Amino acid sequence: MLFSRPVTQPVYSNAIPYDYERANYVSAFATLGEYEPITFSIHALRDIHNLRVTVSDLRCDDHVIDQDDMDLRLVTEWNMRFPRYSSDGAYQRLPELLETVTTNSFPKNASQRYWLTVHVPTDAAPGLYKGCFTIFDDASRQATQLPILLRVLGYQLERDPAKHYSVYLGGPYRPVPGVPDSMKNTVMHNDFTSMQAHGLNMFPTIHMLARKNADGELEFFIRDPQGIDELLKMGFNGPIPLEGGIWLFYSQYAPGGKIKPHWVIDQLPDDAIYEAITRAVQQFKQQCAERGWPELIWCPMDEVATESADFASKVYAAVRKGGVATYITKDPTSSDAEIYRKRDAVDVWCSQPFAVSYEKAVADKRCDYWSYPNHISGEDKDRVVMQKGGRMTYGFGFWRSGYTTLIPWNWHWFGNKKDQFDYLGDSRVSGSGVRIDDQGRVIPAVYWECFREGYDDARYLYTLQKAIYQRRETTDARCRQLVNQGQQLIQQIWDSITPEAKYLQVDQWTDDQFTVYRWRMAKLIDELSHYPATSTDLPPSVMASTTTPNKLAESGQDGQWEICDLTENKFAGWRAVNREVSTGLLDNADRPVLRMDVHIDYETDGGGENGKYPVGWPRIRRDFPAGKIRLANYDYLDFEVRIDSDRDEVADDHTPLIVDLYGSDDSDNMIKQGLVVDLGDRQRTWIPMRVSVRDLMNQSHRPEEQWQWLRANQFAIAESRYPDKTHLSFDFRRIELVKVTEPLIASLQCANTILLPDGRLTAQVGVLGATSQTARQNYQLIATLKNKSGRSFASKTLEPAPAANLVLSPENLSAGSYLLEVQIVRKTGETVCRMQQPIEAINGYLTANP
Repeated sequence: MLFSRPVTQPVYSNAIPYDYERANYVSAFATLGEYEPITFSIHALRDIHNLRVTVSDLRCDDHVIDQDDMDLRLVTEWNMRFPRYSSDGAYQRLPELLETVTTNSFPKNASQRYWLTVHVPTDAAPGLYKGCFTIFDDASRQATQLPILLRVLGYQLERDPAKHYSVYLGGPYRPVPGVPDSMKNTVMHNDFTSMQAHGLNMFPTIHMLARKNADGELEFFIRDPQGIDELLKMGFNGPIPLEGGIWLFYSQYAPGGKIKPHWVIDQLPDDAIYEAITRAVQQFKQQCAERGWPELIWCPMDEVATESADFASKVYAAVRKGGVATYITKDPTSSDAEIYRKRDAVDVWCSQPFAVSYEKAVADKRCDYWSYPNHISGEDKDRVVMQKGGRMTYGFGFWRSGYTTLIPWNWHWFGNKKDQFDYLGDSRVSGSGVRIDDQGRVIPAVYWECFREGYDDARYLYTLQKAIYQRRETTDARCRQLVNQGQQLIQQIWDSITPEAKYLQVDQWTDDQFTVYRWRMAKLIDELSHYPATSTDLPPSVMASTTTPNKLAESGQDGQWEICDLTENKFAGWRAVNREVSTGLLDNADRPVLRMDVHIDYETDGGGENGKYPVGWPRIRRDFPAGKIRLANYDYLDFEVRIDSDRDEVADDHTPLIVDLYGSDDSDNMIKQGLVVDLGDRQRTWIPMRVSVRDLMNQSHRPEEQWQWLRANQFAIAESRYPDKTHLSFDFRRIELVKVTEPLIASLQCANTILLPDGRLTAQVGVLGATSQTARQNYQLIATLKNKSGRSFASKTLEPAPAANLVLSPENLSAGSYLLEVQIVRKTGETVCRMQQPIEAINGYLTANP
């Protein structure tokens, strides 16, 4: 069974295709010089023996894209720690690499994905190219052919000169396990070539070292200066991001001092260290200038802990005094950021998330803003986050952020120093990134291919903006119409993006939306290219009105909620259970806010565990009398929480919070069930949380009768999940039980455009109050695609579900405006709530005249 799934979604070996994924052909569109993925998957209905897949040339009349411009690979799975690279005690098989294979055998009911990358020649003729995959194994009576359709557009994409893509490398060369050092130059060249092919245009990070010179003074150096010369020769741009180099200085000026991770030190160095650093920086800068290298930018100490901010800020200031700009791997909103600002020690704030808003990033004339989005490139192993979140981060999200540089960790990292392909082995972490074969060639990582799709999304955006900007003064009526359409599209894209600190797999577009927006941009670029430019001015990075608020879809009707406030009388009854916790009300809030302050202490029992667990569970709690609140009547526990802490840039990636509910039956026999929710790294901002009461009840494996009455609500943390001596604060401003009296549509996500001729529309619908048997028995979810006159072109009816996937395949659809209407309807016929989404149907890239 052949099927096709968007590249932003993984295909696991146990994947079962949906009916709408069945593939009669595969298709794509691309511009001149663009790398474009075309994938398909095979679900085995019998054991497969020595499967062979080949691809033909792609032809359009007399024009050919041949084998030299195509790379066909198999997506292979590997055992990796899960859900994070450092997880202990659990692993999962994950699609990781794109490998060249000759034959492939796999058992019945397994799925395998093949990934073709077409590099469109820069001199290819525009048009619709056709070819096919040929698929057969030892038991095939005849080969199966899967047609390929590729629309080539007759222009090249441009890139925004204000946006830069770098990566952590630590090189220029890092030894590759299993690859001899004699292949060093081959590996470096192939690495750098692949980086450029994936959009990287700025130097990767270079690890700095220090040593004593002939005069006994400390100096900086790097191991492979010839690697920088090669990067420069290949066209990589400055600045050169340097990292590290301070360890030996500290050792000399703080004899006997110890350095723990994230520069936690046990003694301060002599003040002479700062002048020594400045002198060494000046000398190294002079050496770089003599070699003709571009400007430098330095991160002398990586991810420094809050407690070392005074020392680190002086080091950063010393580097700047030496004439080299600095970048710091720290959240600019962190509690110790002001220390660096007061010393004027930082030129660039380089944080993992997009930590500040677009408005703040572009308004800051003193500092620049970079991001190292490690969550998509190796730290978190969720493949949807890495592939879909990665594409969003590299393209539309990057554009929406106001940040100027992406510099993730990392291009390749070998957790096991003996075997680059052993992601478990004797290492405590799973590595990540591309791999190197025994010929020194790059084996791509599947998520880096998705990053490149995001990079191309950004290039489509910039190319369209440039085409619009350079024709903004046109007097041609048709060109003026296209300029206006393009400006409206740019604004629509901007307004449709919900800005996120980290783009994960929630609150995002559907997978189809990426293709829809890209095609609409591509079509306008092509049409505008037929009209002469009226200027050569370059556009700004963003040509949208950035003050327009996001338009959120409205749903439901008043009166569908019943709320029980658990914070009445200014959080009366809430108390700290342990001595490691203190509580207090914040008086300057718009509404009452309860602060839970926690000081992690591994040495002493904070109380509440009878002295048995020094590393325990600090918590706050409120008790309720029996018979006051009937817990079984409610669907959700909703609360808003804001966190802050003194953790370093890595430790604050995850903030696990335990949510406990206690219930009892009429005999007052109390039971408890808890849930660990991860608040992530979203610090100093309010986070809305929703916990399903019914899910907690079901997880307890106790009969519902024992959950009749709410006896207590508790919020706790497990100290073992946080470093010792950490200080955290959790602010709560809303805690309430919620009953949805009738099922309610909470969200509707779908592409706003249908590409003809296929005309398929996928949508994701979130429903609240859909978990009970009553909801399933008495209500229906109905989705209808209709035109303005009310004529229906497609409809589907489902049971209400918390997350419902809808696929509509309308027939006889023509270009024009439509409306997707989703309703919750009682089975007696009355509509409870509805949500609507305007849909535009346009000619897609496979139509005769797109």
